[in-house]
Amino acid sequence: MTLIHQNLYKKENLTGILVYEYFDKLISSLFNSYNISPGKIELIKDIDQLNLDVDTVVPLGLISNELITNALKYAFPNEASGIIKVSLKELAGMLRLRVEDNGIGIDPNDQKKEEGFGFELIDAFKDKLDASIELTSQKGTAVEILIKNYKRA
Repeated sequence: MTLIHQNLYKKENLTGILVYEYFDKLISSLFNSYNISPGKIELIKDIDQLNLDVDTVVPLGLISNELITNALKYAFPNEASGIIKVSLKELAGMLRLRVEDNGIGIDPNDQKKEEGFGFELIDAFKDKLDASIELTSQKGTAVEILIKNYKRA
């Protein structure tokens, strides 16, 4: 939320957020918060240069924060290294957010992770954005969200 406010106050246009810049700052902040050593986790970003409405960026940012945080906290235990990919693309009138890692994946028998507060938060904001979500866990974890209800600024 702070990053969104900072972006708005720096601009004369108080309605839009440049998502490439926003995601760059968000991800850097998360890597710093979790003290990720340089070289431990490789980050691959593929973010479109979009100027989106604040009402779209707030839930999108909260969902992204949760997904990236989960990858940083759980995908690479015992100081393991790996890759996290974050993609936000505009495709066929929708936004596709994809966060994936090549970590240990989610145990299909462990329903607690999918029933926790983080997934409840994602589900609530998913509904606000009229989005669908798909979670896969093969050679890591991938979460893909297709967003139908978004606005450009």
